[in-house]
Amino acid sequence: MRGIRLTNKRYLNILLFSGYMPCDAEYDMSNLHQYNAILQEMIDLGVLLDVNKNIIAGDFNTEFTCTGSLHTTAPTAFMDMQNFTRGRYHDSDTFDQYTYESKISGEQYTIDHILVTENVSSLIKIFQVIANSDKLSDHHPVSVCFDLNIIAYEDIYITPNKRLLWSAATNDNINMYQSKLEVELNNITLPINALYCKEHMCHIHSLDPQQFHDGIINACLTAGELIPCTISEKSKCVPGWSEYAKEHKNRALFWHSIWRSCNSPSVGYFVRYKT
Repeated sequence: MRGIRLTNKRYLNILLFSGYMPCDAEYDMSNLHQYNAILQEMIDLGVLLDVNKNIIAGDFNTEFTCTGSLHTTAPTAFMDMQNFTRGRYHDSDTFDQYTYESKISGEQYTIDHILVTENVSSLIKIFQVIANSDKLSDHHPVSVCFDLNIIAYEDIYITPNKRLLWSAATNDNINMYQSKLEVELNNITLPINALYCKEHMCHIHSLDPQQFHDGIINACLTAGELIPCTISEKSKCVPGWSEYAKEHKNRALFWHSIWRSCNSPSVGYFVRYKT
C-alpha cells in the first residue's frame, strides 16, 4: 500500500492510496482479516491526517459479480459503512469493461477498481479502461480524471477561541457545573448492543460509538457554559511552525502508522523512516 496526500494551505485536502489486496485463496476466509485490516488502515490514516476526501485505487483482486466471495462482501460492506462508492465507466455500468485477462484460460474479469468517498464521486469527469496490446502486464490500466476546480473565497470567518477560566470559578460555579454535567451525562444512552457486537463491519451499530462520543463532548461543552471564560479573536501561533515543522510532523505520523501496521518491527526499512 502506498499513500500520498494532495493539499494546499486552504482549499484542497485529498488522500490517495494505491494498493494491492490479498488474492483469493482456496478459502477466502484465510486472508479476510488481512483484507479488512488494509481497508481499515487507509481509513485510520485519513482520520490521523484530518482528511475527509479519499481515493483508493488498485488491484482489489475482487470481482464484484462474485457475490459468494468474502472478498466481495468485505469491500461492499466497507463502502457502505465508510460512504465510499465505486468509480464507474458510465451510469449503467455493470462491469462490462474488464481489467484483467488470464493468459492461460483467456477469462476476463473486472478486479481493478477505484473507490472514492461520495464527496469526490461528483468530481469524476473521465473514467475508462485503456486497452493496450503493448503492455507487459495482464491487467489493463484504469484511467480517471477529476475536476478539481478550486474556488477561493477571501471572506472566511474564523471562530473565536474560547478558554475556560477555572482559576476564576467560584465554588458555586463548580457545583453548578458538576450538577449540570451529571444531568447531561445521565441523558446519554449507553450503546450496549454496539459494545457487544462482534461484526467487524456492522451496519446496524456503526454510528452508535460516534454518537456516544459526541454526546459526552456536548455534555461537557454544555456544562462548561457555567464556568467563566475568556474569548480570544486571534489564535496564538508558533512562528515558523507551518513553514518548517508541520510538514515533518505529518510525515512522521504517516510513517509511524505504516510502522504500526507492520506489527512494529524493531529493525528494517520502516524503522529507518519512522525515526
